[in-house]
Amino acid sequence: MGMVKKIMILNIVLLIAGCLLLKDDDLVIIPAKNRDNPPFKLSGYYLVHEKEVYDGCAHKSTYFFYSNGVVLYGGSYYASDSIVFIKLKNIIDQYGLSFFNDSKPGWGSYCENNNKIDFEIWMPSSGGGLKTVIRSGIILNDTCFLINKIFDNYSKKMESANDTFYFQQFCPKPDSINKWVP
Repeated sequence: MGMVKKIMILNIVLLIAGCLLLKDDDLVIIPAKNRDNPPFKLSGYYLVHEKEVYDGCAHKSTYFFYSNGVVLYGGSYYASDSIVFIKLKNIIDQYGLSFFNDSKPGWGSYCENNNKIDFEIWMPSSGGGLKTVIRSGIILNDTCFLINKIFDNYSKKMESANDTFYFQQFCPKPDSINKWVP
């Protein structure tokens, strides 16, 4: 076999391997579509206080849940709860309700059943395709739920968690219509 043919075959093999490695995970959680009476409030975001502290403020993450089964990670902040609200409001005021729609990381789906909740979000990648992280827990009431398990598709490990998500009223929410979640 000639050298040119060998190089062409090698290039094709590398291209196919690259495509397989760069493929994003598919969502495994089927969205809870158009719930008439969801067991928790959807008119704002959920805030989780994480253990890490910087400059006297806990690391806080925000998540928006929608009636069409879509969930959106709204970002993480080292700030008081009121400052987190102001920062989210400023993003929406400055960039519009579709600000988050241009990027796949942070989008995902959720489902709930019998006071249990599972949600899955695509996480940023440092190379290769996007992987998802699945969080599972229990709905405590209509404004609070506890995440007690996290499965990370990057490490393929299940970890215990103790993250309580608290509802924060917020209007208007970012638009849930996106090209990532079916």
